[in-house]
Amino acid sequence: MRIDNVAPMNGVSMASASTVPRLTMTLYIDARSYTIRGLDLDESTGSNAATRVLSERVTRFDTVPLASLPADTFSLHAPANAQEPPSPAPGATAAQPPETTGALANILAQSDQPALLLSGDVAGLRFQGGGVMRVPGVAITSYNYGPDLQGPDTTGGPVAADGIGSSIPTARSFNIQINHASALDNNGRVPGASTTRGARPLTVTIAGQPVQAMYWALETNTPSLRELSYQQGTSWITMSSQGLSKEEFFAALGALVDGHRRPDIAARTQYELALWYDEVTTTAAASVGLYRG
Repeated sequence: MRIDNVAPMNGVSMASASTVPRLTMTLYIDARSYTIRGLDLDESTGSNAATRVLSERVTRFDTVPLASLPADTFSLHAPANAQEPPSPAPGATAAQPPETTGALANILAQSDQPALLLSGDVAGLRFQGGGVMRVPGVAITSYNYGPDLQGPDTTGGPVAADGIGSSIPTARSFNIQINHASALDNNGRVPGASTTRGARPLTVTIAGQPVQAMYWALETNTPSLRELSYQQGTSWITMSSQGLSKEEFFAALGALVDGHRRPDIAARTQYELALWYDEVTTTAAASVGLYRG
């Protein structure tokens, strides 16, 4: 995550955090009301200068009494054909796998790209969320995997499942990002696609498909870093890890399946996400800034 200093607005000096690699979002916040007044989204590739891809400003903001709002302001306005699923009888057991909702449902809705999900138990990794972000011409889908939030140690106290003694499992992670473009550039590449300097070519099989990829690793770093990237159609796919050994990283690559074709894996992934949210709530990890979309 890259942090850049930006000019203060109304007395508040803000920092911008990249929401995805090579994309930097800058939010401008009012110093008095703490409301968002503007947003800039910049894209940079390699050493090239950043290009502004989105800029929005709030031109009017009013605070009004709740009673003055129209009666249907907070109505759902669901489609006419929307149906509410029936509630199970008390004590009944659901016969179908859990429905995909929230972050996972948004990911699976991207039918024009594979939904790369981990199958099996690989290095204790569990799905912790993801999401879909759109910028002009590109849909960016992300998947985040990490260890269980906590587990009891020999004295009964909570420690991180990765053993680093913290309730935030930042030392071990596996992430996937798919940049799906509406069209390739003049060089036949996905706009903004790049590889880390020093990466070497490698042929691997991802979700049953052999691909020509670029692999990079930094073993001397603590925790170690790894990255594999490749182009598939109009998508640029990057898989990265932190704290995983080479064997664990490639085991994760080999365990990937397309969730569109494996509803059983999608259902299990939804269950993992539900467990993650329960752990975050139970341990109050959200109070220290932990978030998985």
